[in-house]
Amino acid sequence: QPHHGQSDVFGEIEPLLVSLVDGYNVCIFAYGQTGSGKTYTMEGADHIANAAHTDVHTAGTAIAAPRDESDSEGVYGRTMRSVFGLMADRAGDYDYVVSLSMLEIYNETICDLLCDSEGQRKAIRIRDRGDGTNDVGELSAVEVHSAEEAMEWVARGRRHRATACTNLNEHSSRSHCVLSLHVRATNTHES
Repeated sequence: QPHHGQSDVFGEIEPLLVSLVDGYNVCIFAYGQTGSGKTYTMEGADHIANAAHTDVHTAGTAIAAPRDESDSEGVYGRTMRSVFGLMADRAGDYDYVVSLSMLEIYNETICDLLCDSEGQRKAIRIRDRGDGTNDVGELSAVEVHSAEEAMEWVARGRRHRATACTNLNEHSSRSHCVLSLHVRATNTHES
């Protein structure tokens, strides 16, 4: 049984979100073996409840139930609420534009999870930009205006994830999901 709840985990990474809103690149990465709770940590108990209502399941885990309902929300939801809260606190000084993208790497194929066609998986490629960096050129990015809207898009992307059974986990994603939140700030006091 885990000794630390979702709020404890988020408390360790929340300071990074101030850096994100300040304009720095931030990466929050969950790593571990199948069934160790990566999906639960990132998506929370909500992913288990929603999996029962979709044809494509996200990874279920053998994690113990949360201590209470308030501790069941994962990193994604807590991050969205925190980022939009930080931006609201700075609204008089900065204008923000936030966009979200979500991709999956499954069987060495990269798929756009936010593609326009519901139920379709759009394969995309990484491309060399010629300056020593890479990007995923055809990846969809949607502008979001609230934590709730962002999480609706995350839920849509979740429904596109591929799953396959493993020996340890009946509904393992067997894939890697990358959720990107892009925050662009403009100082309202500079011309």
